[in-house]
Amino acid sequence: MRIFLAILIFLTIYARELKREYLVEGSDINLSVITKDTKNDIKLFSIPKNRYQKRVSVLNILKILQQNGYKDFKKPRFGYITFKRASHIDTTKLKEKIKNYFLNHYPDMVINNVTVTPRGYIEKMPKEYILKMQPKSFLKSSGICSVKLPSKRMLFFDYYVDGGLKVYKSNKIIKKGQSIDFRNIKAVFVRFDRFFAKPVLEINSLQAKHNIPKNRVITLRDVESLDLVHKRDTVNVIYNKNGIEIDFSAKSLQNGKLGDIITVVNSKKKRLRVKVIGKNLVKMTE
Repeated sequence: MRIFLAILIFLTIYARELKREYLVEGSDINLSVITKDTKNDIKLFSIPKNRYQKRVSVLNILKILQQNGYKDFKKPRFGYITFKRASHIDTTKLKEKIKNYFLNHYPDMVINNVTVTPRGYIEKMPKEYILKMQPKSFLKSSGICSVKLPSKRMLFFDYYVDGGLKVYKSNKIIKKGQSIDFRNIKAVFVRFDRFFAKPVLEINSLQAKHNIPKNRVITLRDVESLDLVHKRDTVNVIYNKNGIEIDFSAKSLQNGKLGDIITVVNSKKKRLRVKVIGKNLVKMTE
């Protein structure tokens, strides 16, 4: 019983997995496409003429594997496997376009390599096309892109970007409204995989929009412009009248960022509408 359980555990841990898709050279689908064993190879199927792929049931593939002595493949959750004819095309230009797309979002990103694979058979790349990226593609390293031809026909590709970039992480809990600076964050270089929101690339007059846990990548969702005026602060009010500049003190009744219109109250308890122009500095509006 123990031996049986040990064998079962071994097969579960070390079982090989089948893929949803396999690329094949030419029209013949050989066993080695799956097993990578070219010494004991046999032809399984052929892709029909004028077709570029063939779908085969997983149960059929598993039966063939077992009949040929390959019993270490486990049954996947999907029901069919697609065999696609490989396209030998020059994707250098497309790779450069994808690279530039990511550099537009992350100018200092280090990109080691870009991998591009067509989602269908393509004999050759068109000379003219427009790259179309899916919304928020800049948040993850892999995905699907398309190219639009002058004829408006679309070709689809899988891509993967191998790279990394500098981001900022919180080194302690940052409370809502607290200034974001190097007392509570640190710069780290991370491998580009997936972000839930775009990382903050520059730390400049920002504050926490909500409580930020320790060791989190700081994103645009986490921050907002720094309040230059806080509620109950004493502010300096500038008032221009007939070319004469007058300044006086007042108390702010609300928080304010650069350019915000807020309400202050002067020494006579009169409420005034003013524009924030600096740290505890406001200007009377007309």
